[in-house]
Amino acid sequence: MVAGERPLPEDSAFPIPATARTTNTKGQTMRTLLTVLAITALTVAAANADVLFDNFGPGDTFSTTSGHTIGGFIDQHKAVGLTIPAGEPVVLNSVTVPVFQNYGGAGGPWGFIRAYVYPDEFGVPSRYPLEFVAHPSTQAGNVVITIPFSGTTILEPGATYWFALNNATTEEFFWRNSTPSARTLPFAMMFGDDGAWSDMTGVYNDPAIRVEVSPAGVPADDSSWSSVKALFR
Repeated sequence: MVAGERPLPEDSAFPIPATARTTNTKGQTMRTLLTVLAITALTVAAANADVLFDNFGPGDTFSTTSGHTIGGFIDQHKAVGLTIPAGEPVVLNSVTVPVFQNYGGAGGPWGFIRAYVYPDEFGVPSRYPLEFVAHPSTQAGNVVITIPFSGTTILEPGATYWFALNNATTEEFFWRNSTPSARTLPFAMMFGDDGAWSDMTGVYNDPAIRVEVSPAGVPADDSSWSSVKALFR
């Protein structure tokens, strides 16, 4: 064993035969380095997270009395469109929205809020989303909910994407409006799942939304990545 190194624990994520624990130090070092770099990459992504768009008021304020009906028996979908600034592609991290929900009263039963991201198609959301997630709702009343995405959906600079909400049950909730009120965002709505979106831009007030992203990919000149590649030469 190289001086200063410690053997991997028995429940290590990278188990190696006992006979090799004190001899395969190069392989052990490589595994350890890859683990550290993977954790570092996740930490860096979180640290580099940027706000793509945010129309909440100061202190995450929003309208507590007006908003857009989501879900219900007629299955209403509502979406706002955002254009990615020029530059490099980014990865979608999360969407934060204020909602009013009252599933069966203060004690539930609780439903799921579905959040979607769609590419643009002729000024409205495309028929098929790039990604959607179902987020549990566990509190009645006006609440701010941050919905995490997988971190794999890449948003291209200059392109418009639509961020939509729906409900996974026949209960309805309300996507609260921004404050002060405005009608500046592209806005679309759909009833059911037939993909027939209607452009309602300028008809309704903007709902509040915050979209967080992080840089896509690993920089070509990143020194940590270069050190990993050097192990395989």
